[in-house]
Amino acid sequence: MHKNPFFLIPTFIAIIFIFGFLFLFYSLPTQSAYQETEPDIHPSSEYKQNYELEFLKQRQSGLQAKITPGLKFNPLPGNKEIKTGIIVPKKVTSAEDPYVSLGAAAVMDSQSGKIIFSKDANKQKSIASITKLATALVFLDNNPGWDIEYEVKHSDRVNGGKIYLFSGEKVRVKDLFYLSLVGSANTATLALVNSTGLAQAEFVAAMNAKAKDLNLKNTSFVDSAGLSYLNRSTAYETAKLAKAAFENEDIRKAVLSEEYSFTTAGNRKKIVHTTDSLLKIFPANGIELLGGKTGYTGAAGYCFVGKFKNKKNKQIFVVILGGENDDYRFGKTKELAQWTYDNFTWKY
Repeated sequence: MHKNPFFLIPTFIAIIFIFGFLFLFYSLPTQSAYQETEPDIHPSSEYKQNYELEFLKQRQSGLQAKITPGLKFNPLPGNKEIKTGIIVPKKVTSAEDPYVSLGAAAVMDSQSGKIIFSKDANKQKSIASITKLATALVFLDNNPGWDIEYEVKHSDRVNGGKIYLFSGEKVRVKDLFYLSLVGSANTATLALVNSTGLAQAEFVAAMNAKAKDLNLKNTSFVDSAGLSYLNRSTAYETAKLAKAAFENEDIRKAVLSEEYSFTTAGNRKKIVHTTDSLLKIFPANGIELLGGKTGYTGAAGYCFVGKFKNKKNKQIFVVILGGENDDYRFGKTKELAQWTYDNFTWKY
């Protein structure tokens, strides 16, 4: 060993430096530790979604894309318009909208539910005997049988409208159903409700539950015949109620009957005529009436909801609430239907 003690100091420092360098070299991360790891590609992964999106963008712009093996993509339809499957009406003329001076009105496209025309269509109004469409729907959920015989009771008697049945008469349930919808007979409607075995209050509660099921948030009932001014809805929701009702074959057959005749158990023959005057007018100008229901009270005015179709089978609902007379509600309904088909086309 060197005799000079000062020589030991630099030697000792050199040894420490060498050991320190070796320690850092083997403990620090290598270059591969900083490299980005390759994603694990699965068909349902977020990576595939991003890759597909980028591929489709490149495909549309005419660039070639390298497709990862195992991943399959459906090409976009070039520059063609992507169709949603829902056809909506669009106005194709500059014709002015019809003038509705009284009450509320609406025209609703049947398929899309789009409002084509509106005059206070979301304002609550009394709907009178249009109520009977809801009554019919609830009755069909509780039908005791079309051929069941029912004896009319004194408690079934209701003032207002024509009286076709009297206490003690026996008729089939089917006759009550047609009297309610064809002739809008109030006594027959109450008898129809009572034939189900439900109390009037229970039946009305079921009507309100039905309105809730149909998402009619501004529709409510307090009686089954529509005599109360508190039986209320909007023109828009009246169209939605009619849509649900007219989809039922039994209701549709009844409301499209110009007259209905039947014989009581006592062999008395009776004939009831429709309250819907438009059945005598349509078909007209390529437009067909697919169903309708009237309503009238002093508080509600003259009301009507009708379903129509043109030659291309484009179907609409027209609603008039609060008209001044028969001529107004039926005339304005016809005008709105004709105006719609003359000025709108249905396309994607």
